[in-house]
Amino acid sequence: MGEAGQAGTLVIEGDFTQLAAGVLNIVIGGLQPGVGFSQLIVTGHAVLGGTIAVTLANGFVPATEPDPDEFAVLVFESYEGTFDQESIDLGNGVWLDIEIDPSGAVVLVAREE
Repeated sequence: MGEAGQAGTLVIEGDFTQLAAGVLNIVIGGLQPGVGFSQLIVTGHAVLGGTIAVTLANGFVPATEPDPDEFAVLVFESYEGTFDQESIDLGNGVWLDIEIDPSGAVVLVAREE
């Protein structure tokens, strides 16, 4: 959503559909939306499918304890569907769980294996 390998923000005015073969590519290199991590903002309805791929940048590793880092990577007005995976393996025992908040966000939450 930013330049290659960098976080950024993309705003879609209206609806968004990600098909089963689609990949939402997210860069995480910090905690601030649009600067530290990629964020897609959909002003309408989001249809979720496919997968989320995460690339870590700037040597950043999400904290898992005592308060896990959270990243609202997709914000929407309403949604349907889900992604094909429930979590993303970042390596070294760190995972990001994909949580869909019905009030309007897909949040990645860091945890240890």
